[in-house]
Amino acid sequence: MRKGTLSFLIFCSLMLFVLIQIGCDTLTSIAKGIALCLAGNEKACKCWDISAARPCDSDPNWPPPAPDDPDYPPGTGVDIRCDGPSFKARVSGKLSSASGYLWLALEDKSSQSSDEILSISQAVRVSGETFTGLWMRVPLGGLDLQNKEYDVGLYFCSALTDVGSPKKSIVRDDGNLHVTFTEMHRNLAKFWVSKASFDKALAANNDYCIFNGDSIEFTAICNDASSDSQFIEVVEGHSYYSNGVTWRVEGQLTPPAGSISSNGLFIAEYLAVHDGDCMVIGHDNSNGLEDTVDIFIFDKCESSIYIAEGDNAISPGECVYIDSTPQMPDLKFMLDPPNSGEQFSWTLSIKYNRSGRNDYKQYHTLLYGNETWILRDSLKSDIIGGEAQIACSSLATGCMTGEWFSIRGRNATEAEVESYITNLPGNLWYWKYVARHESDKPTQGRYHCQFNEKGDFSCDPSDVRYTPNASGDSGFGIFQLTWFDYPTRVPNIQELWSWKGNVNSGTEWLRHHQSHTSGANEYMQVERAQALSFASDSLHPPIEVLGNVTFRDGTDKFMEHAVAIKRFNGTGGGGNGQYCEWDETNHSWVIHKLNNYDPPFNYVERVCLTYP
Repeated sequence: MRKGTLSFLIFCSLMLFVLIQIGCDTLTSIAKGIALCLAGNEKACKCWDISAARPCDSDPNWPPPAPDDPDYPPGTGVDIRCDGPSFKARVSGKLSSASGYLWLALEDKSSQSSDEILSISQAVRVSGETFTGLWMRVPLGGLDLQNKEYDVGLYFCSALTDVGSPKKSIVRDDGNLHVTFTEMHRNLAKFWVSKASFDKALAANNDYCIFNGDSIEFTAICNDASSDSQFIEVVEGHSYYSNGVTWRVEGQLTPPAGSISSNGLFIAEYLAVHDGDCMVIGHDNSNGLEDTVDIFIFDKCESSIYIAEGDNAISPGECVYIDSTPQMPDLKFMLDPPNSGEQFSWTLSIKYNRSGRNDYKQYHTLLYGNETWILRDSLKSDIIGGEAQIACSSLATGCMTGEWFSIRGRNATEAEVESYITNLPGNLWYWKYVARHESDKPTQGRYHCQFNEKGDFSCDPSDVRYTPNASGDSGFGIFQLTWFDYPTRVPNIQELWSWKGNVNSGTEWLRHHQSHTSGANEYMQVERAQALSFASDSLHPPIEVLGNVTFRDGTDKFMEHAVAIKRFNGTGGGGNGQYCEWDETNHSWVIHKLNNYDPPFNYVERVCLTYP
């Protein structure tokens, strides 16, 4: 026999796994190899020559008869057809159970593991012991099919929702990602089902099912001390829907020196991930060192989580709002129906990762199953928003359940914000005008927007309306806070979600630039002393008129204010970057109007143009 023909014979072999005991919790199977090309159908064998991409013609003599084997169901056969980046197989056979689900898989015989599956079809439900003429498609995109031996395997399980459902081990390597799935047992409290390593964001087609009502917990371990990894993402996107990506995500990697672990929980009402679908289980790191994620599977509790805001029920996926006071929504969580006989550990996880943020915070409590978690008791004074996931687990059985929703924010009125600023201790005249300029009326349609008033609206994380008003340089809120004592710290969560927190910090930062020991007042005192040492009539800086504002000594608006305003935005341009300085060389006052943006502009003037 020619070597090429032998390769095709091995390449085109079929393994049929037949259930020999009803119920997937004790699933075993028998593998029977069939040499598809033994019938002498050379044309059918050529269907597998992917590189040649020859057309495939039907053959009335196909499929060949089954081998003379008493253990092989009579009438079983496979009709293979080439179909672009996939192959189709028409499958017929007989089950030992009345109904169930079938998967067709391409297996790599050259692997050291006998269970290595390269690609798998969608599950097909079969009813009745005999099935005939089922077309099943296995995608081949991205696979290197050269110089390897392959089998086609047929897998069976009696029910997707069966409690205790071991699945055949699957090993996948998508180039950057290596995932190993072992048996999954829902009746165990905790069982390791996956380990993945990654070096960048991945959308992996991981061929396995999480059954109805299951949930996943994962632990992420970052071994990269300088990693900029963000969140471990576990998402589901079904190929039947163009935008069918749903929650969800939890877990964060922001490690200090050394390694750090971060735990998260993902709840799946139903999640079947096959080729063509997407499951992202990793985020990037900065220098190529390996991060890993372990995934566990749990039983879902019989009770679901009921979410209420005050007396009003909140459906999963809805938005609740921080009000304009600002005050957090009056959220309450409870089990429905109640379970008075067990204690449950509750966790609320809130994350926000737009505009360069990686905010993540959790709140916890322990309650009996008939008690209500009143969230304000745990929040204290925190004001926080973003994507929220509420989850609880039974201490007795280990079961878990969860839901997700979004927390957005409502803006205070312009008058409320300006009244608040004006009544702050030590208020200076220009504070509210800096706030006017920073909160971007041209884009938002009004002054003093802590949250976006424009943009698409839904409760999906991708939509920005009623999320923090962010600029391209990662400034946030009414005062567009970026850095404090650059680069010591960025705005905190409170400054993003509480407009009063943002105003308090913004005005305090302005006060710092004005009257701190190294602020504009002290700086100008030194400059004035230098000018005075040259000539007594040089004490006063030049008069500066910007819009309706005149900076002049002896009034309530003087040059020290212009210097502080520019410092708030960042000094730059000529000289030392201060808005005004005494030039010791030329014995004259110099005004540096422009900052160092590209193109540069006069920030002080822009603020003054909001002055009526």
